[in-house]
Amino acid sequence: MVSSTEQGRRSVTLNRPLITILEQLGVSTDTFVYLQESMILEFTDALVNEARAVDVLSAWSKLQLPYEDLSKAGFQLTLDPFFRSLLLAVYRNAVAGLRYKTRIALPVDRARNMLGVVDTTNKLRYGEVGTNQTGNGAK
Repeated sequence: MVSSTEQGRRSVTLNRPLITILEQLGVSTDTFVYLQESMILEFTDALVNEARAVDVLSAWSKLQLPYEDLSKAGFQLTLDPFFRSLLLAVYRNAVAGLRYKTRIALPVDRARNMLGVVDTTNKLRYGEVGTNQTGNGAK
């Protein structure tokens, strides 16, 4: 899973090994096809929709800029040559990741990346997970 942050947003992807595990656990292939279609639509929509462009660039561009502030100030990210080329690069990278590495981008507002450690205190029962969430998603 890969991440890029701005204002606590993190991009998250499913990779081939994780998809294989999920399929073995009973998640249908239709679910992954739906996620792929949604991903392509999201990145395509970002090429023409200003709000989607802000969301995609904030989550997926490694260039840390205040995209939302620029858009609110009247900068049209979908029309400006520099930001348009940045959107196209993010789009191409996402499609290449899907095509060659089966990386499915998940919606930033609905996906989370969790890392775990062993519970040495024995406070959790088998199968339980303890989490700590911050207000804006960043920690």
